[in-house]
Order: sequence, then C-alpha cells, then structure tokens
Amino acid sequence: MMKAAVLIKFWICLRLVAIGKEDSLNAILGRIQEPVFPNFKLEIPAPSKNFELGNDAPTINNAIITVNQAGGGIVELADNTTYYLKGPVNLLSNVKLVVGCRTSLKFSSNSSHYIPGVLTKFEGTELFNYSPLIRAYAASNISIIGKCVESSLLDGSGESWFEKDSNDADDLRSAGNDSIPIYKRVYDTKKLPPNFVEFFACCGILLENLTITNSPFWTIHPVASTNIIIRGNHIYTSSTKNSDGCDPEGSTDVLIENNIFNTGDDAIAIKAGRDADGWRIGRPSRGIIARNNYISTKCNALCIGSEISGGIQNVYFLNNFVLAAESLIDFKSNLDRGSFVRHVNVANITASNISDNCISFTNDYHDQRGGFFPTNFSGFNIKNIYCNLTSSSSKAISAVGIEGYPLYDVLITNLTVYAQNHSSDSPDDAIKVEYVSNFSVLQSSINGVSYENSWPNDTDGT
Repeated sequence: MMKAAVLIKFWICLRLVAIGKEDSLNAILGRIQEPVFPNFKLEIPAPSKNFELGNDAPTINNAIITVNQAGGGIVELADNTTYYLKGPVNLLSNVKLVVGCRTSLKFSSNSSHYIPGVLTKFEGTELFNYSPLIRAYAASNISIIGKCVESSLLDGSGESWFEKDSNDADDLRSAGNDSIPIYKRVYDTKKLPPNFVEFFACCGILLENLTITNSPFWTIHPVASTNIIIRGNHIYTSSTKNSDGCDPEGSTDVLIENNIFNTGDDAIAIKAGRDADGWRIGRPSRGIIARNNYISTKCNALCIGSEISGGIQNVYFLNNFVLAAESLIDFKSNLDRGSFVRHVNVANITASNISDNCISFTNDYHDQRGGFFPTNFSGFNIKNIYCNLTSSSSKAISAVGIEGYPLYDVLITNLTVYAQNHSSDSPDDAIKVEYVSNFSVLQSSINGVSYENSWPNDTDGT
C-alpha cells in the first residue's frame, strides 16, 4: 500500500509539471510545500573507526532503506562526530536525513567508490557517470537538514578530486549532439567529476540548515524535479573549480532562499540542458525563485545559462546581496543552444566589487559547435539594482543580441551604477546595447549622472 501511495504522489508531481503555465510569484510560492514525515525515527550512533578503516555509507544507506520500508520517517545522525563515507548516500522516498550538531559527513575522493555509473547529467548532457555523493532518484517527500547550520557539515573532499578533463567533456558533448543512445554514454572510467548533491526526477524536496563544502563539481543540482526548497544553507566551494553553488536544471517550482554562497564558479545558475540533448529531453526550468541570498563568488552571481536548450521561463531574482563577483546578473547562451529565456524578473539587488558587468546578455557564449540556433530572449523586467564596478572595462549594461534575432522587451528601471575609471560625464561609455527590440533603461544613473535611453528597434546593431 505504501509503494502505491508513493507512486500516486510521484505521478501527481509529474502531472503538475506537465500542466504548468506562466505564473506570478505568489502562484509559484503557493505550490511549493515542505515535505512532512511520520514520527518514526532511527538514530545512527557515532562510528567507532577512522577514515582509513571505516566506511559508514552502508550503515546510513541501510537505515534509509529501513525507514523507507517502514512507511517513512527520520534517520538521525549523532551529534559531535564524523562519519566517513566510501561511497554515496542514496536518499529514498519519505525519508528525512538529519545531520547532528558538530557532525560531519566526510566523503571519499576515490572515484572507484562511486561506481558503477548511474544516470545523471554533466554540464547539461545525460550520461552514466560516477554517482553524485548524495543522490535521490525518482523519490518523493525527501529532506536533508542540519540541526546546527554552522556545524552540520557535508564535506565532498573536492580539493582531492581530479579536475574535469576537457577531452572527456568534449567527447560527451559530441555524444549528446549526435544523439548517441544514453546507455552507450558510460563515463565512469573517465575524468568527469560527480556533482555533490543531486535530486533526479524527484518531487517534494527540502535541503536546509547545512554547511556544504569542498564540492567535486556542481554543488546542489536538482534535475527534472519539482517542488524544491533550498533554504538557509552555507555553501563554501571557492577552493575547487566548476563548483557552482546551486543549478536547478529542467526543474519546476524551486525556492532558493536565505543561503550564503561562497563559490568557485557561478553561485546560482538556472539550467535546462545542452544543445541537441536538451532538445531531445525538452524539459524547461520554470517557476524558479532565488531571494534573500548572500553571495560571494569567483565567477558570476545570478545567472541563467548557458545550458538552456529546454527553455527557461518565470524566474525571480529578488532581494539578494552580492559582496563580490565577475558579472552580477548574467543571461548567457550561444548559437548551439536554441530555445528561449522569457518572463524574467529581477529586483532589489545590491552588489559591490563587480569586476565584469552589472547586467549582461549574450547569445555568443563560448564552447560553440558551429550551429546557428539563436536563443529567443524576451520579457525581462529588471529594477532597483545598485552595482559598484571595479574595472575600467566593465559595463553597467552589456546587451548584445544576434543580427536578425534581437533581445526583445527588456525594461531596466532604477539602475544605479558607480563605475570606477569611467568618465562621470559620459555614462554611454558604460553601456553597450546592440541588436535589440523594445529595450529601455529608465530612471537610472551612472557615476551620479542621470541616464535614460530606449532602443525601439535596433535589429541591425546600429
């Protein structure tokens, strides 16, 4: 009976995705609900062996299986201890995993501990790769929470993992672009590091109150999932490459709020699949809210793309503070991606120490494979942005479409920019707008000089 109930609940989640439509902020928030669990609890005592001798992954996974088969409940890890894991944690439906205070889950960096390969995604392309360190697949009503955010720790040992091999990555991109069957895309002997926490085809997710550090690759990666809350976490991954903070991909109704990001790559990046593989899957990301987050990153802060081939719509970036980044707001695609990005709302963002652009649109991002499938960018409402630029080459706005394929319907209001080394009497030096239609900047200022301009139909770049 319990299995039947889980299947019914999961089908409802999938159905909600199928019938989704353009929504307001309140409509999206109204659909996002926290998971609820039975009171049944299984406590896991502190381990008795050290990292070299012990492996606590089987103990944790067996406890998860037991609670799942009992109809759901809580698996709680002891306070004041370290669990050493030589393999992934696999979360199952109706299970809440609780990490105690002053407790760490320390994951091995030996790739052989994460085979055989599982169905996952790497930079927007499906494959069989090393298992994510924490994984849920086709599960519903699941949660991982910390009892004490500063000391409930997930440690992925990212500095000890191998880095991405560019030849292996190119081979996978070719496999996706050439529609090689997924069962032939087996990469669990290659050098494509796993994501840290991944929810694949799941519904009803809460990730809360954890410190997550040393990710081997992307840190939090919901894929083809819906009804997701990522709240109150501290994500520290600045010491590893490609360590994005949170990358919802092909997912619906996602709330990312009250987190602290200190990342080595993009802090928050909305994804929807890469090139032909993304078209094949055809699953957009929609109903994404990122609000009240505190961000410092070596790359970009609030992003859409570049893997957007399934389409992205109804995104809200609200009330975020950015201490340091390259670009503050980055909408990026290239001529292999196609599809659309539309109905994006950005408001009340404060940023200092921005070394590239405050607001950036590009349809010409790197890693192109020679296609000509421009992404349709339309329906952007951006307002109340304060941005401090630190480089003489930085732009307040860099918005460049493609000839014949302009950026449509963009309204930027109340943008305040202080641009170091730009002339205060020439704010146009900090603006680059080409190949746009119905693009307006109103009630804004650059270095204290008022600025307004409109480009009703600049489709030829003049």
